[in-house]
Amino acid sequence: MIAKETKKKRIRSTIHKCKLRLAETQRLFNRAEKILGGQLITYWNSANGTIAQDDAEAIRALLSEAPIVDNLFLCLTSTGGSGMATVRIANLLRRRCKRLVVLVPARAESAATMLALAADEIHLAPHANLSPVDTSIQHALGPVNQTNDQVSVGQDELARIMALWRKETHSKTSSPYSELWRYIHPLVIGAIDRANSLSLKLCDVLMEYHIHDKVLRHKIATKLTTAYPAHSYPILLSEARNIGIPAKEMYPELEKVLVALQEYYVESGKIVRTDQDEDHHHDHELTNIVERSGQMAFYRLDRDWYYRKEERRWLPMNNNDRWYMAELSKGEIREMPLHIQ
Repeated sequence: MIAKETKKKRIRSTIHKCKLRLAETQRLFNRAEKILGGQLITYWNSANGTIAQDDAEAIRALLSEAPIVDNLFLCLTSTGGSGMATVRIANLLRRRCKRLVVLVPARAESAATMLALAADEIHLAPHANLSPVDTSIQHALGPVNQTNDQVSVGQDELARIMALWRKETHSKTSSPYSELWRYIHPLVIGAIDRANSLSLKLCDVLMEYHIHDKVLRHKIATKLTTAYPAHSYPILLSEARNIGIPAKEMYPELEKVLVALQEYYVESGKIVRTDQDEDHHHDHELTNIVERSGQMAFYRLDRDWYYRKEERRWLPMNNNDRWYMAELSKGEIREMPLHIQ
């Protein structure tokens, strides 16, 4: 009886999988490339996806047989991730074209804003936004939340604590650090300061592809890193221009096609949760999608989760997460594992 129940669960998990809409997205690709008059590549992250080092390898594999072009258009949707990964991705894209244009139909935030800075132009839809790139990190010695998971600590938060302390206290002998270190380890504070310097450096390196004025690069990087009170502050078209970012308004016809394309990605990437009880569940989700005309690479999250009560947190088990390459063959989608080191 137990063996039958196990088999039934496995069948149910196999049936309930995220569905690729490659035929539909490829039709939209053809329309978008006709409007653009150049090669298009999309790079999309779900709410649970992030820009990661592996993504550079996936994009390399996708573009390995694509020709080097004069104009390359990158449709970018992401809420961020690894800033250092953006340097590798940007360098890869810049070497495949003479001119890079980033298209933002929705959000390109945090590390995605960094990646966009490498483009000669950034085209924003009316509701689309970039964001600040101020530092917020998770550290092994950092604080945890009520579910015992690491929480992010930001440079702006620490700076505001210090400023409020100096404003409110009248003592010349006490220091805010003695109190702050009771809650945040000194190594965490040092790591945040280091990461903030890294953000400035990454922005400068990425803009160096097309902005040769060092003063202007420093001005833009400093503004994005230190001038905003919220990491998720939406930087819209007019503000991006005021900062000095080479931003333009997206053509309405192109916007409609790219928004429709994003909707298919959201549908495909919607998390599917099966085999669920109070202590276990299986998750299946497409978190990262990269697509060009003829092919798609995607990262499929495929794992069980187990709640460990003594630690008050969820832990992954039976992890089968990996990258895949997909293409259409006689109207059918053919998937192949993409081996990334």
